[in-house]
Amino acid sequence: MNKIVLTALVAAFSFSVFAQQEAAVLKNEGNDALVAKNYALALEKYEEFFKTGGDSAMLDDATVYNAATCAQKLNKYAEAEKYFSQSIKRDYKGDLAMYYIAVMKKDQGDEVAYNKGLENVLKSYPDSKYYKTILSKVVANLNKEAAEPFNKAVQMSQEAAADPKTYVEKMEEAVKIFLEAKTSFEKTLAVDSTNSAAKNSIESIDAQIKTFEDYKAKLTPAK
Repeated sequence: MNKIVLTALVAAFSFSVFAQQEAAVLKNEGNDALVAKNYALALEKYEEFFKTGGDSAMLDDATVYNAATCAQKLNKYAEAEKYFSQSIKRDYKGDLAMYYIAVMKKDQGDEVAYNKGLENVLKSYPDSKYYKTILSKVVANLNKEAAEPFNKAVQMSQEAAADPKTYVEKMEEAVKIFLEAKTSFEKTLAVDSTNSAAKNSIESIDAQIKTFEDYKAKLTPAK
């Protein structure tokens, strides 16, 4: 009986060692393919590595991140997000993993999720060495979003000024759009309080609204 047990243990141990060796080979083959930018082959090898290596393989943070990178390059978004999410959970290059998840949302046409994702990176990783780079992208997106109503309101105010008869009516509508733009520019300042473009735009909006309010005040008879 003892011989049988011992034989079984030896066989199990030998199988375990073989599996570990096979897993190591698969991982190295995946790394070689990644370096060669053969992302499809690299992902295939990494996923075989995960299956062969068992639970411990999924704790290989660098390989999980590499698998996410390959899946992203291949536009396998769900697969990439799964691996990147694990990197975030295990705090391995979490800032980049969260950033690339956001980028994939943009690649799929979801600008709202992309912008929200970038803002989440800033909130979650304020000490990231990529903070300034990502901040510049967030600010550019927010200012672009604010520029649309701002430019529309400027055009409306110019058209209003060209027609004194309908000036007040048209400016009332322009002011509403100006306030919409101001709210958007304030979002920029919420993440970057020193942004000069947002500050200057808000000052311009306030000045135009004040000019209009002063004009209306002159039209109102004194009591």
